[in-house]
Amino acid sequence: MHISIFASIWCQNLWDELILKNEILIFEKTPSIFWLTEFKDIPNFNIFTYDTEDIFFEKENISYKEYFPKDIRNPKKILKNIKNYSSFLESIIFSDFLVIGWGGLFYDSELQTSTKNLDLWLWRIKKFKKYKKKIIFYGVSIDIKQEENKEKIKLIFSPAYKIFVRDEHSKKFLWEMWISSEIILDPVFFDNWKFFPDKNLLLWNFPSKWFDTKNLSSYDFTGKIVGLALRWWYFSKSREEENEIIKNILWFILSAWAREVLLLPHSFHKTDIQANDKIFLEQFVGEDIIIGWENIKKIYEIYKNKQIDICFCMRLHSIILCQVYKIPFITLSYAKKTDETIKKLQE
Repeated sequence: MHISIFASIWCQNLWDELILKNEILIFEKTPSIFWLTEFKDIPNFNIFTYDTEDIFFEKENISYKEYFPKDIRNPKKILKNIKNYSSFLESIIFSDFLVIGWGGLFYDSELQTSTKNLDLWLWRIKKFKKYKKKIIFYGVSIDIKQEENKEKIKLIFSPAYKIFVRDEHSKKFLWEMWISSEIILDPVFFDNWKFFPDKNLLLWNFPSKWFDTKNLSSYDFTGKIVGLALRWWYFSKSREEENEIIKNILWFILSAWAREVLLLPHSFHKTDIQANDKIFLEQFVGEDIIIGWENIKKIYEIYKNKQIDICFCMRLHSIILCQVYKIPFITLSYAKKTDETIKKLQE
């Protein structure tokens, strides 16, 4: 059994890597989730990624392959793209299932990404159809605002064997085109394979735009190690104002007799500076405020080994990892995906 997975994966991004890890484990252990019968043998996986270095999750049955196309206008990358195209076709031909997901892969336009996103997926889908392969969409979301792109979405999703989306909006969007889908839980919830939701772990939820340190006055931080998993640009439109808000949070925690603050970068993106949490968080390092980890494996171990007593979670997968590994947390929600996850945890 051969399965190829196409996703928006950048190495050294904890979000991407943990989803991929758990997606593979779910395929191996409970293929019924994907409406598949039990595999006679453990499947072999081809993972298409934008970065084949610094791999987070490695197993004997996994091969990582670079996407085609990549920097195709660069003359120095012609031979590499030819090689990647051959690898792409070979993977399609010899795969039993082609999996597309997880994440917000289908959109009109987005900062720092290709404006030809939908056209590229249409091109891939045509190749998949040519070789009559079963296509599974897994945990994708759709953000389409331009009317002319709805037809492209219909062409992309219509050939699917099974469609799993990650939010209600995407499900309704597809249903308007008479395409059925199911909402599926984020696979990182199964990171230790036994997920039991605990409402008591969520201490409070604050919208990041309206957060005020006065809201924290009822919490006891005495002697605690406090983690902060934050993102750029989600507290305020002004960088100066955002930095001031974060400094106030840190000052409040330490003045409330916390033992230590650990800043938790979830992304160490090599080429996109604005996606690199470490660069953003380094400016706040000081006495009893620590950030010293160079890769996501170390950050992951902090959650898994419960090296923090409480966490301020802005990152979606900080929320999920705190829930999975039973760490009390306060959420600073900034988007629909964090709102929906918090809502599920409160049900």
